[in-house]
Amino acid sequence: MQSEQGRLQGMGYGWEDFQWAMSVLHSRCFLVGSPPVHTSVPGVDMANHSFEPSAAVRWEPQNQIHCTSNLCMACPACVLLS
Repeated sequence: MQSEQGRLQGMGYGWEDFQWAMSVLHSRCFLVGSPPVHTSVPGVDMANHSFEPSAAVRWEPQNQIHCTSNLCMACPACVLLS
């Protein structure tokens, strides 16, 4: 861990900056596969989020991402993810 901290300091960053960056990354990723791997899905992190979601994102084995809802939604309803 000492060498990583030295590399961060050499770039003008500290350990707290690294921890912040990792928390931002992990909060926008999905766990996919077995064993689970953090996977970033461009575009999905820009979706609106809610504690009462109207849709979900699911990973298909063919490496496809689907955003689906089991609600009948009419315009101008928002698609909300958890």
